[in-house]
Amino acid sequence: MDGRNRTARSRSCAAPFRFETPEVLLSASREHAGEVKIAQRRYRNIEEQAASIAGHKQNYAQLTAGDFEGVLESYAISERTAFFVETTNRCIRKRLQVLPGHLRIGFPLGEFACLGNGVTLGRDETSVNLSLTSVDLHFGENYRGCWVTLAEGDVAALTARGEELYTSAKAGRSQVRGLAAASLQNTILAVREALLKPDLPVLQPEAVSAMERDIRSAAAWVLTEAFDQEGDLKRTSVTQRTRLLRRACEIVDARLDSGLTMSELCSIVGTSRRTLESAFAEAFEVSPYEYVRAIRLNAIRRELLSEENAHVSIGDIAARWGIWHTSRFAADYRKMFGQLPSRERVLFWNSQEVVGDSHAPPVFPNACWRR
Repeated sequence: MDGRNRTARSRSCAAPFRFETPEVLLSASREHAGEVKIAQRRYRNIEEQAASIAGHKQNYAQLTAGDFEGVLESYAISERTAFFVETTNRCIRKRLQVLPGHLRIGFPLGEFACLGNGVTLGRDETSVNLSLTSVDLHFGENYRGCWVTLAEGDVAALTARGEELYTSAKAGRSQVRGLAAASLQNTILAVREALLKPDLPVLQPEAVSAMERDIRSAAAWVLTEAFDQEGDLKRTSVTQRTRLLRRACEIVDARLDSGLTMSELCSIVGTSRRTLESAFAEAFEVSPYEYVRAIRLNAIRRELLSEENAHVSIGDIAARWGIWHTSRFAADYRKMFGQLPSRERVLFWNSQEVVGDSHAPPVFPNACWRR
């Protein structure tokens, strides 16, 4: 399918993800605020696994003999963003056509590799498949992989060139490796880890929105790497870089509490990620991601230590700023400021009491994420 035909697709009509319930040996599901849906199902029938997601027409063929066993984990962050982890014990062939208005991104997990449309997809690579693209996959025995499906328009909106990427794509499928692929894989696995925690609290809508933004942002980077043949490789002038940096910093300050992602920042500034990273490294000696993270951590710290928020949990404050991975946030906070947020909060208010601050709120020794 060429770029001209691809422009006729409707990217705003991405169908919602619905789960059917075939007979399975093991099933579990959890729902959290924000309508995140999680399901883990085990299958003994390859046809049931192929048909397990309503609306996704997939054709599976078992290539090696023996009883089939597969597991499918489904994570629907919203009606427009979901990802799946799939395991099969037999060599299989999997054919499908990406749904209209959808973007499908996949990668192997662990030591596994697979063939995608005849090309080897290694463990450090990610495949990007545009709407209506035909995909023909071959997996070896005991394969485990992950695939993400999103609304194409949501991801395109976060790229500097937007719809141009789709219309200029000479093929509907491409493979990406390097930092972009690693970023997407790490984001998906971090979300999965957070959602599977046995003591996971009810997710606030802000945290769910932040998860979805992070996934879309990582997907936008992969999409750009896959299909942006031009890139923004020209060295900008000093004046252009100064203007770019000023604009980027203004955007960071204005939208920090909305969970600003790197892809959104690049899209608003109107430049490529590569150019923005080069400009930040030259001026600030940090990447744009590190800059945004540092500014956000400082903002959260101010709220944590403010009297106004003395009785607000750390988790709730972090969620206001688009933080959903609490353990990673705690590690980042300690790396930046030398101690965990809960510890610093207790020490700060204890010090206020020592100096006789009559307005200091009561201190709870076990103050942590939730009260």
